[in-house]
Amino acid sequence: RAATNVIDTFLEDTAGNIRFGGSMGVGAAKAFKLVEDLRPSQLSAAFAKAIASPRTSSRDRVIDFILDRWARLDPSKAFAACAEAFGEDRETFLDRARMPLNYFAEADPAAAFAAWQKHYAPLDRDYDNSTEFQLSGVFSSWAKKDFDAAFAEYQNLAGEKADYALRGLIGHGDQQRRDQVLALVEASGNTVALAEARKTVVNGLARSGEPDKAIAWLETQNLDAITRAPLEEEIAEGWFSQAPEESATWLLERSDDSNRADRLAEIARDWADWEANAAGEWLGKMVEVHGAQADKAIGRFAQTIANQDPPTALDWVAAISDDHERQKAAKRVGQQFSMRMMEGVETILTDSALNETDRATVLEAARERRY
Repeated sequence: RAATNVIDTFLEDTAGNIRFGGSMGVGAAKAFKLVEDLRPSQLSAAFAKAIASPRTSSRDRVIDFILDRWARLDPSKAFAACAEAFGEDRETFLDRARMPLNYFAEADPAAAFAAWQKHYAPLDRDYDNSTEFQLSGVFSSWAKKDFDAAFAEYQNLAGEKADYALRGLIGHGDQQRRDQVLALVEASGNTVALAEARKTVVNGLARSGEPDKAIAWLETQNLDAITRAPLEEEIAEGWFSQAPEESATWLLERSDDSNRADRLAEIARDWADWEANAAGEWLGKMVEVHGAQADKAIGRFAQTIANQDPPTALDWVAAISDDHERQKAAKRVGQQFSMRMMEGVETILTDSALNETDRATVLEAARERRY
């Protein structure tokens, strides 16, 4: 009973500190200190009590603190407790178990992988790819402890699980390990895995702010144009968020008639997603330079901005020179219009530069979505 009273008092004090702790996280800091002061033997009871208490933001923060400490001391038990407490609540389980599994993988990666197979593998992957990202982390830790065992287990995997495990094996910043993985995958004769490994290398370098190293690595590889093309696109994709115009220019300089239209379209769509004005300015220049090869890009751009700026989207559709591409774009733009926009869309269509056929396509697509 005394131990129970200690835990009850602990929960009241920690939640109260978070709730009434004032600015600058003072209350959270006090609550964290209370958790740190618990004896290791009390963590299981504290976790169980917190889980059983009414759900509030303060209570959830207390659970975070308990799991953080427990995972550092005994990650396998902390992970098992998460699985038992949250196993039926998929989203909560993925959020709560992330940190314990990371610590678990550092302490005993083989056992952590077994736990991943039991609790993560059966889950669908529609929650932000969390299951696969965790698998990468497990294999990254495993490769540091026992590379041969990790690689042997990777070879038993297939599909996306193999791809994410491979990313963990390659890791980042360890050139020796990267080259070791590439050599072993190439020796295995698995061309699909080798292509994925190469993509992981260049994309990881580009995303981490080192596109020059990714480009330099690619130049050292004796690859034909077909094999190089997707690697160039991986570099540009990873580099894009840091320098969109520079990365786009680099990629287009390495394009030809077989892939230029598709590359323009991917750039226009991605750029419009987060900086539509700049993307529109860039796209206007591309139309002047590449003419009809930019038609597909115009369609993707118009589709992306349709809900935010319907008149501009329709003007862009009207600028597509190829009849077939313009019809496809008109349909896709129409499908973006929501129910609440329908009356306004009809007015905008009347004022747009679209011909009657394309206006009808937009309207029909919008109505199909509505009903």
